[in-house]
Amino acid sequence: MQRTECLSSLPYKVEMFEGRLNLIRPLMDLDERMLIEYADLNDLVKVEMSCPQDKSTSRANIAHLIYNMFKSMGKIFEEYLPSQYDP
Repeated sequence: MQRTECLSSLPYKVEMFEGRLNLIRPLMDLDERMLIEYADLNDLVKVEMSCPQDKSTSRANIAHLIYNMFKSMGKIFEEYLPSQYDP
């Protein structure tokens, strides 16, 4: 498996093949609970991941790391920060 040193995500809209194909992700901002409720109301079946590499990705670890970073942003003590940075 090839790993790169890049963190990226698929944006809301991607133009491909010189604009002949547009990929749009309209459900990107919906809360997962809303999607689950919608799926239940419409008898949609959840499709399980079947990628052979899904056990070896770092997605869950990175999501946990980002969650903790944002959670800790409210716990910054200004007295620990440098007063000013001059390169």
